[in-house]
Amino acid sequence: SPANAAAVLAAIQIMLEEPERGAQLWRNTHRMKQGLTGLGFNLGDSETPILPVYCGDLLVAFTFCKRLQEEGLFVNPVVSPAVAPGQELIRISLMATHTDQQVDFALDKLGKVGKELGLI
Repeated sequence: SPANAAAVLAAIQIMLEEPERGAQLWRNTHRMKQGLTGLGFNLGDSETPILPVYCGDLLVAFTFCKRLQEEGLFVNPVVSPAVAPGQELIRISLMATHTDQQVDFALDKLGKVGKELGLI
């Protein structure tokens, strides 16, 4: 649609004019990825700012998602048929506008709930 095309063009213009946003997104991604792997989470081979945290069980994925929301952290569950049974995960989506404090908050809550559920 014309509105979608205009939104894409505006996004491309911002990317070209403000490359520091992309650089900050990758800094946030690396910080979160290092924190998650340091905690012991399985991220697979992800190399994007959308990080999968594998749970391997439908109920665990939904429980993880719900508990994190109770702790003030929003994540998305990904379950069958989007992934094969046994490959269930939560998805963490990073943005350039996330602060170090927000990433640290997320890591703290992910570690707390991950331990509760026996994921780490």
